This record gives sequence, C-alpha cells and structure tokens, in this order.
Amino acid sequence: MYKVSKLNCILLGILLKVSCVYSEDCMDSVYMKIQYTTKLIDSYIDIKNKVSSAYECLKLCRNRATCKSVGIETSSMDCYLYAGRVYAGLRGTIKSDIIYYWLLEHECPLHLGYSEDPTSKICTKYYPTEVIWSLAQETCEGEGGMLLMVDNLDSRRVATDYVTSGVLKEWTFLGSKRNLEDPADWKWFNGVPVNTSWIILDSNEEPEEPDCMTLKVTDKDVNPMVLQSHGCFFTEGFICQVPTKQNYLPTLSPTVIR
Repeated sequence: MYKVSKLNCILLGILLKVSCVYSEDCMDSVYMKIQYTTKLIDSYIDIKNKVSSAYECLKLCRNRATCKSVGIETSSMDCYLYAGRVYAGLRGTIKSDIIYYWLLEHECPLHLGYSEDPTSKICTKYYPTEVIWSLAQETCEGEGGMLLMVDNLDSRRVATDYVTSGVLKEWTFLGSKRNLEDPADWKWFNGVPVNTSWIILDSNEEPEEPDCMTLKVTDKDVNPMVLQSHGCFFTEGFICQVPTKQNYLPTLSPTVIR
C-alpha cells in the first residue's frame, strides 16, 4: 500500500505539482516537480520503459537508494532514474516532452554545519574555501544538496543576510550555469529563469567560455550585492543549499492509493 499526496505549490507565480510518496517500511519520500523541461539529461543510471504513471516512476526512484531525481518522457512514458538531482546546464538531448522531479531531503543537515532560515526554512551552508564551480557543485552534492539558487524573494533575502553578515568574500558561486548553445538563456538549476534585471555580465570574459553565476559583494549601501556572470574555472567560495520538505512543503495532507 502506498500513500500519495498531491499538493499544488506556488513558487514565483508558477504552479508546480508536488507528489509525496509513502510506504509503511520507510520514511516519507517527497518529490517536487521542477520547471526544467528542455533536455533529456544524459547521465541517467537506469531506464524503465512505458511506466503506467508518474507515481510508478517515483516508486522506482524511492526503492533505489542512490536515486535523487527522475525524468519522465510524457509521450512514451519512459522513466529515467538519476543518482543526483538533474539541473539546467547538464548535457543532454533536446526534448519537448520531458518532466523532472527532485527528491526533497527529510530535514536540514544541521550536524554538517548547515543553518535553516527561521522563516523560509531554506537550508544553506557557506564554504569560504576557493574552488572552481564544478568542484563547488560536487561538494554540495556530496552533502545532499546543490549550489544556492537565488530564484525567489526568500532566497534573495537569505543571500542578502550572508552579505550583510560580512562572511562572504567578493565573489561567491551560485547554482546557475549559462547554456553556451543559447547564451541569453540563464536558468537556475530548477529551471526558473534568472531575473536578468539582477545580472551584470562580465565583459572581460571570452564569449566561448562557459559562464557561471556568482554573488558579487559591492561597496554600495543601497544594493550591497549583485548577481554577476563569472568564469567557471576561477576559484571562489560558494554557498550550498539542501532542498528539504520543510522549505517546499510546510503542510501535507496524504490520501491513499491502493
């Protein structure tokens, strides 16, 4: 027997379906549909052809210890399992009928040095160690997370709190990497478009090089930070974010599916 809860969650004015999958012999597993729908990401660890529903695909992921996200090709109902959370910027094949779900962690890993914002429940940790962007992302993934996405007002406030605390250096890597095939297309990992009014493009970068997003501390009192494109192979500090149920799903109301 599985219990499944359906919840519509509004983020940045965009309707996301959130499915919560339960079983009696394990902790609740909660999956959130993300906005990214552009490509079939290449790095899947398994594929199940012609599943009967999205819930069947999520159950397959739930029963796979290393699975953190799924992709579902809606035309064929093929189910793709991924060891990590897929995100905008990874290599893949252009598809118009792919949807993705992320597994949400049960709680913020405070024992690893993360802190949870008391209002939004956004779970983050700052690393002052300077590394290239890909290594920063790998570090976050190793702790169940990803680089911070400043994709709404709550996360912008969390980023601002880091800036005003004085702990950040001039540049800090964030969770967005520009698509070289479409340089004007900036998205956060979850597919939410980057607010281009916040961005300053670095004119010193060569256009053929990949751009990664950073939080740049300024000396201005009115606007102490900006989002700025930056070379991915520079070494900078970074902020990790662990997506949790507490952040995305403050309340759940399960129903039973037999």
